Amino acid sequence: MRFELRNYQQEVLDVIRDYMRECSKLDDAKAAYEVVRTRRNIRTSSYLDLEEYEDLRHIPYFCVRIPTGGGKTIVGCHAAGVIAHEYLHTARPLVLWLTPNKTIRDQTILALQNRNHPYYAALSEQFETFYVLSGKEGMTVSRGTIEAGATIVVTTIQSSRVADDELRKVYEDNGSLLEHFPESEFGSFTPIHIREDGSFPKSFANLLRKKRPIVIVDEAHNVRTELSFETLNKFAPSCILELTATPHQGDAQGRGRSNVLYSVNAHALRAEEMIKMPIIVRTLQDWRIALSHALDERQRLEKLCAAHAEASGEFIRPILLIQAESASQTESRLTPSVLQQWLIENEKFESKEECPIATGKDDELANRDILSRQSSIKCVITQQKLREGWDCPWAYVMCTVAPARTATAVEQILGRIMRMPGAKRKPIEDLNHAYAYSVGGSFEEVAQRIVDGLVQIGYDKWQAKDFIKDGGSQEDLPLFDERKETERKTTYAPLRIPQLCEETTSGLFELIDETQMLDTDWSLEDFDFKLSESEYRHKRPTMDEGKIDFSGTGKLKYQRVSGIQLQLDRLGETRMSEADLLTWLVKQTRNDRFPPSELRRWVLRVMNHLKGERGLTEQELILDRHQLREALIEKLNKELKSLKLRNLQGLLSLGEGSRVVTSDEIPCVFDPDEPYRSWDKYDGPMHFNKHFYSWVGNLNWEEAQCASILDRLPEVEVWLRNPVKEGFRLPTSTDYFYPDFVARLIDGRYLVVEYKGEVDWTNDDSKEKRLMGEAWANHSNGKCVFVMPGGPTSLENTIVHAIKQGLTSTDSSGQTRIN
Repeated sequence: MRFELRNYQQEVLDVIRDYMRECSKLDDAKAAYEVVRTRRNIRTSSYLDLEEYEDLRHIPYFCVRIPTGGGKTIVGCHAAGVIAHEYLHTARPLVLWLTPNKTIRDQTILALQNRNHPYYAALSEQFETFYVLSGKEGMTVSRGTIEAGATIVVTTIQSSRVADDELRKVYEDNGSLLEHFPESEFGSFTPIHIREDGSFPKSFANLLRKKRPIVIVDEAHNVRTELSFETLNKFAPSCILELTATPHQGDAQGRGRSNVLYSVNAHALRAEEMIKMPIIVRTLQDWRIALSHALDERQRLEKLCAAHAEASGEFIRPILLIQAESASQTESRLTPSVLQQWLIENEKFESKEECPIATGKDDELANRDILSRQSSIKCVITQQKLREGWDCPWAYVMCTVAPARTATAVEQILGRIMRMPGAKRKPIEDLNHAYAYSVGGSFEEVAQRIVDGLVQIGYDKWQAKDFIKDGGSQEDLPLFDERKETERKTTYAPLRIPQLCEETTSGLFELIDETQMLDTDWSLEDFDFKLSESEYRHKRPTMDEGKIDFSGTGKLKYQRVSGIQLQLDRLGETRMSEADLLTWLVKQTRNDRFPPSELRRWVLRVMNHLKGERGLTEQELILDRHQLREALIEKLNKELKSLKLRNLQGLLSLGEGSRVVTSDEIPCVFDPDEPYRSWDKYDGPMHFNKHFYSWVGNLNWEEAQCASILDRLPEVEVWLRNPVKEGFRLPTSTDYFYPDFVARLIDGRYLVVEYKGEVDWTNDDSKEKRLMGEAWANHSNGKCVFVMPGGPTSLENTIVHAIKQGLTSTDSSGQTRIN
């Protein structure tokens, strides 16, 4: 099964290839690192040699940071070939693949040996012949095998260490390896231990030392002890590649840090459909209710998966991960066995086969293929084992029954529910989300714990502020260090961007805003008053719920989307009458745009509709008044938006009599002598030369690609990351929108770019933004160009085409023409 590499994975491999070529050319790992870092404008720390280890000095030792779920292993498979071909110039390398524990080791071996797995396909692309061996098999490997092709030995770092007086088998004389050490080759390398008689152990460790292996360290943050480096030093590797989500940043002076050659932003994973986002978080106070809700969610998703399978052919069986408590001799706890029995007795699970336990002590998942269509597994009950490498993209829901304040917290297995099945977004939106249930604590407490857990597995900005500590070199400063911001090669003339205006009868210009959109005869009597089931569901929330996602600045954020509505005793009396409810709703939904008398009549019509056609009682509406209030506000906003959009389309229409003009009489001005009004700074790896200010406002991964194109286009004189809420804006039926980029072209025209992903390009919000952007360009008499690229495909061609072709506008006769 061939796996199509994602853009960011290919970029990682391109950087590694570049680095390996420079290492081969310069024979200097440190110098090559700096050459590549400078050439590709990558903002990372300067290179740190492993000077204290004799056989690690001066070898290429570098790290690639990829957040959990980003495909580190498949990058490692391809990287092994890139390093072998570009640096060692061999098709028959010995690769030592180190994992942090046995679980990941066994999974890696099975995947690399499976001819139907993408990892095997990746190795096949890199090597004509290769062998994947366990550490135990490596200690009996024949010379013929090693000389026939690439040999990948997968083991744990623990299996290779020598601690105290214990001598592991890897360092012992091994008769199976004698053929690797013919007398004619004595002196071709320095063995680890030479005896008094001049002989040395014919061990696997000495075989590694002789062959100078490529070392790939998976989850490298777990292999940072002095003992680990001493072990690697014994093997005299030719190169060390670390793969991790959380590179080691060393001490306060930067000592002991990883040499991060490339860092993948978490936005790239989402853009490339590798992870499920957002995470829907729900907290309840009773573990039985929490677990029941989690099971209901899994069942709901199973129905959606069935519909998806019927439409696409992709089979998915959603899995619920249940995190139990550890056993205690002093108190009763919800251990895996207790939960398993509860599921069978209370939730109609037929047997343990449907809800196996997977812990260090009990592993009922052993030898079971959870991804098989014939598998009956619905839930997996665990404690912490899932943190150690268990991987199933079908895991959609997790529920931790331990109180959130305890060490057994949701973040411990969070990464296991984030991988996207098939690494491709699904047409059914709910199948693109992950779901987390927790017992006890407030939503804010649980959400913060999850955010902290995501940071631990690489899902937040990777801060590099400590890079300046070792030596104070100017090259090591963060991209936006104050000393760098003062350096500026070019000062541009102010940007004066024409704005969309209405020309009044007196010849003055007014910016178009809500005033013009509502400048018609309209009344609330014309607004739809019927609330559909989708607009108002009479079902009050019974839990705290929210979601965790990326903000516009690239940071993780959490947001409560619904809270607990206190249950009132339905048998008791309330202090609110129907008249009181009407008054309360009118007060809660009042708006300066709506005359109070009209609003009261409209709300009354809504209530009568709900009682008459929906069959709801007065008491139900009173009890559910908070949710009803939200539905009314949303309905009013929807109707108002529809009204403004209709009026706006009429106002913007081209032709004789149109009073709309894109005018520089009231321009949006950016002055180089005034402060940049962006709140956040871009801290990614790209460097830009034509940005209007000396630093760039925050960009996600796809926006950075777009900015890079603007920066290198010869038609662009200067561009600006438009600051949100503080920059150039265009009106919409709800508020304003602030396009991503504005640019001044060499010919004096202004270009505005609003980037949208492929999924979002066709939604109603994007359609309205295109309407406004095109109107801004159409009414400019050829002075302005607007473009909204839809996704990364052909991004540069889309922008260049817009610049060259322009957009439609009107000539003096009012006829449409092409610029």
